[in-house]
Parts: sequence; C-alpha cells; structure tokens
Amino acid sequence: MNTTLVLIQDVIKTESFWKAIAFVLVVLLTLAPVYTFLMRRMQQRSVQIQNHIKEALKLRKDAKDLLEDYKKKDALKEAEQLDILEKARKNAAILKNEALIQLKERQRMKEKEILDRVKMMKLNGLKEIKDDVLAFAVKTTTSFMETDDKFRSEKEFFDHALSEVEHVLSDTKEVEKVF
Repeated sequence: MNTTLVLIQDVIKTESFWKAIAFVLVVLLTLAPVYTFLMRRMQQRSVQIQNHIKEALKLRKDAKDLLEDYKKKDALKEAEQLDILEKARKNAAILKNEALIQLKERQRMKEKEILDRVKMMKLNGLKEIKDDVLAFAVKTTTSFMETDDKFRSEKEFFDHALSEVEHVLSDTKEVEKVF
C-alpha cells in the first residue's frame, strides 16, 4: 500500500493533476447552476403542461356539457315544432269545418232565396194567367152573347160566367195543375 500512497503523492504533485481537478471543479461549478436552471425550467414546463392538460380536460368537459345542452334544446325544439305542426293541423281542420258549415249555410240561404224567387215568379205568373183567363172569359162571353140566342139575358150569362171564373181562379191548385 505504500507504493500506492507514494504514487498518489507523485500524481498530486504534478501540474496536470491540478489542471484536471480545476477542470472538473469548473465543469461542476458551471454545470451545477445550469443543471439547477434546467431542472427548474423543466419543473416549470411540467407544471405548465399539467395546467394545460387540466384546462384542456376542463374545456373538454365544458364542451361535452354544452353539446348535451344543445342536444336537449334541439330535442325540445323538435318536440315544439311537432306540437306547433299538430296544432296547425287541428286549427286547419277546425277552420275547414267552419268554412264547410258557412258554405252549407250560404247554399241553404241561396237555395231559399232562389225558391222564394221561383215562388214569386210563380205567383206573378199565376196572377198574369188569372188576368188573361178573365180577359179571355169576358171576350168569349161577349162573343157567345152575340152569336148564340140561348143566352138572352145578359145578367144571367154574366153571373154564370163570373161564378165559373171565380171558382177556377179561387182554386189556385187547379190552375197550378193546368200549368
């Protein structure tokens, strides 16, 4: 061991040894702050990355919640649209029924108006017919009186003719049968 000790003492006395030690010390003294700085930066970067991951996870959760909210709103809107469409169909059916009722009422009123007009025309026609028949009866009676000796008394003839005409004219059903 003695020789080892002597060898070590000889090496310590050399200039290269001290240069090597100085180099190692310089490297250690230089690397220590650089290492500390790098470790601190890596720690900061690690914290930043973790914060970004937490923020990304939070944003992802918020996005999922927002998506679910929009899906619910979309489903509600679809249900609301279907409800509005159903109400519109019901209202259309009600309006259609009301329009049909009004149309039938107008048709009934129009038919009544037409029937009233026809009845008036019929009555006016019957009156004209009655007047024509009366005029015809008077002419015919006059002509018979002039040609036939049978009717000697004018009063008798006119009374008989007027009673016949009044009988026919008073019975409008018989006149309606004729026409």
